[in-house]
Amino acid sequence: MGLGVVKMQRGNYQEGIENFNQAIELEKDFAVAYSDRCLAYLQLQDYHQGVTDCTQAINFAPDNFEPGFGAFCLARYPSCDARL
Repeated sequence: MGLGVVKMQRGNYQEGIENFNQAIELEKDFAVAYSDRCLAYLQLQDYHQGVTDCTQAINFAPDNFEPGFGAFCLARYPSCDARL
């Protein structure tokens, strides 16, 4: 999973998504992988998938996210017209 973060930091969002996919295959309820994959999708302007992953991350670990996390994601990417 750390490799996915490194790839994202280098701007290789699609490769990061592939690494997060592998992490999720190994652990279906890995909230951090969904959260990081969400950010990669948002960078690629795939807002629907980004919001879907954000929702999954919050569902799997509601105590790990500040209230308003979903709203923060939407505010940061205002062209996203999906709603949580």
